[in-house]
Amino acid sequence: DAPLQVFKDLVARRNVDAFIVSESQVDDPRVHLLADAGVPFASFGRLAPGLPQQWVDVDNVAGMMPLVDYLFAEGHRDFAYLGAEGGQYWKRERLDGFRLGLARHGLRARDDAIVHGTGAQIREAVRDLLTRRRRPSAIVTSSDAVAAVAVNVSNSLGLRVGKDIAITGFDGGAIGLLTEPTLTSVRIPVETIAQELVARCQSEI
Repeated sequence: DAPLQVFKDLVARRNVDAFIVSESQVDDPRVHLLADAGVPFASFGRLAPGLPQQWVDVDNVAGMMPLVDYLFAEGHRDFAYLGAEGGQYWKRERLDGFRLGLARHGLRARDDAIVHGTGAQIREAVRDLLTRRRRPSAIVTSSDAVAAVAVNVSNSLGLRVGKDIAITGFDGGAIGLLTEPTLTSVRIPVETIAQELVARCQSEI
C-alpha cells in the first residue's frame, strides 16, 4: 500500500503532469488510480482490457525465437527450459517463443525438460537435468535471474558453461554480467522503451 499512497499524494497535489508506471501488473491499482483521476500516464507492461491502453512492452515471443536459432546454429539439438513460477503473461510468452523456435527447426523439448518453480526448485531442477544420463546440451531460461541460478549449479557440478553446457537468459541487465562466464541473453531495449514511454506521456498531456 505504501507505493500506492505515494501516488495518491502526488495526484492530490496536482503538480505532476504525467506518470510513468514501471514494473506494472496487468490489473495495476496505480493505473486504476491514475485513470480514475484523469491523470496522463504510460505503463511499462501490458494492461487489462478495461483500462486505458497506454503501455509499452516487449514482444517476448519474437525475442525468444532468435535465441533458439542461435543455439541451433551452434549445434544444439537437446534443449531444456527453466522459468520462474507464476502465471504472468510474459512468462507464458517466453515459453511459447521457445517452443516455436524449436518447432521451426523440427525440434521439441521433452515434457520433463520444461520446469517452472521457485529459486530452490529451479536449483534442484538444474541439478536433476545435468546429472541425467542424457543431459540437455542447452538450457534456455525465462530471465537472467533464473539463468544465474543455472550457471551456479553447473559450476558446482564441475561443468564448464559455454563448453559442457549452454545456458541463456532473457533481460540483458546487470545480473548477466556477474556470472562466470557472462550470460548470453536477450537484451530488453530499455533506452528505446523509456523514450517511447516519455513520448506516450507527452502525447497524453
